[in-house]
Amino acid sequence: MKKAAVVLFVALILVFLVGCSDSSPAGQEPEETPATGEGIVAEATEPPVEEALTEIAEFDDMSLELRDCSITEGDDGREYLVIEAVYKNDQADPYYALCSFVVKAFQEDVELEDCSDINGADADLIKEVRNGEEITVTYRFALNGRSDVEVLICEPTANEATLARKSYSLEG
Repeated sequence: MKKAAVVLFVALILVFLVGCSDSSPAGQEPEETPATGEGIVAEATEPPVEEALTEIAEFDDMSLELRDCSITEGDDGREYLVIEAVYKNDQADPYYALCSFVVKAFQEDVELEDCSDINGADADLIKEVRNGEEITVTYRFALNGRSDVEVLICEPTANEATLARKSYSLEG
């Protein structure tokens, strides 16, 4: 009885495997058909034109506008670039500038260290803002000299798509 059950089980598996196998002849690729629109030929399209980025980023009814910058010297003797920005939240729910946008600074294509002090001089980054209120916030980055700095505002998502950009000239 056990042998008959094993033989039957093996036979069922073989039938299953044969039924699920590729039915095209050996060495020939199966033809692929589009899921929809059979017979429609896709037209070549132009790549999307990238819009010029401004210094104002908008995302989910919130905005962040890059303004002026200044250079300060820290207690450690290093120079820091302080970027002033205006954060606005048009939502009823409270949000903070720090978590609403990702702000990065680059000098000669090298990302600068974000040294924003949310417990001190840059505490406005974690103040609740809602219902169309706006607040002036500051971001602080450690400088690597006096060459130009490019600041990007990005989405607070995994891909961090760039929403706004501003360059600051530090020489002069």
